[in-house]
Amino acid sequence: MREIAIGGPGVPPGVRFTPVRIDDGPLTDHAPRPRTGVLCLAGSSGRVDAAILAASFHNPDLRRSLMARDGLVVLARQDHPIVRGRSLSLSRYLASEHIAVIGDSTHPIEEDVALSRSGQARRVRIRTQRYVAAMAIVAESDLLVTMPRFYALVVNRYTRNRMVPFPVRTEPIEYYLYWHASTEADSGVRWLREEIGRSFRKHGSD
Repeated sequence: MREIAIGGPGVPPGVRFTPVRIDDGPLTDHAPRPRTGVLCLAGSSGRVDAAILAASFHNPDLRRSLMARDGLVVLARQDHPIVRGRSLSLSRYLASEHIAVIGDSTHPIEEDVALSRSGQARRVRIRTQRYVAAMAIVAESDLLVTMPRFYALVVNRYTRNRMVPFPVRTEPIEYYLYWHASTEADSGVRWLREEIGRSFRKHGSD
């Protein structure tokens, strides 16, 4: 994975963070790896200073804070005839063909789990590991893609696909920020936690 340093105006002197994959620097040997919401930030020491997970787990050496609750949305190209107004019916959703974004996980996809509970199943035409690739395909086809709203707000900036709520009621996706107890008083990690919280609050109001 290519490393990208986070720095610039507003970053405290001497603070430099790099995004890393969760499996490159896990917070714990038992850290879950769900499809939704995995981000680790490592400092210059190589340790993982913070991780954002759409999963809840407990470790006595970790601290955590709930950042946001999210829900699923469906995206379609701007002039897709199946989307009317600001909603999409379940019958129209099931009549469409879909892209399934599976990431690097073997976990069941949230939308398929929700559909299976009511005895429904969608028709998956394409499987991909990345939301960005799925959004590009959606913009040029009749395929639909389902994803968490926070993801959509980021990856839809350039494709500008239409976004409507997922037509099945689901449990909210909870994003937690985790950090090690030993860094509680670390000024750099404290700054990072504050910046992450500010970002979630901003996007949550979009």
